[in-house]
Amino acid sequence: MALGLLLSYADTYWGLTPVWLAITVTVIVTLAPAPTLIRLVYAVPRIYAKDAMTSPQATSRPMRLVSIVFIAWAVLQRIK
Repeated sequence: MALGLLLSYADTYWGLTPVWLAITVTVIVTLAPAPTLIRLVYAVPRIYAKDAMTSPQATSRPMRLVSIVFIAWAVLQRIK
């Protein structure tokens, strides 16, 4: 949104502005939200595999079967 606002000004306005000021304002406007976004990422609750699954053995066999079927399908597609 800030970049759109900066680009909406006419060229004559930017002609009067010193280059160092335009570059400084553009860099500050684009980098300023970074700390807030980083804080928001760290605020998201973590979900660990131990909490999500009841037991690792409950999903290991079906996943092995799915992976074997997928590999066999990929080999058959490659042979064709």
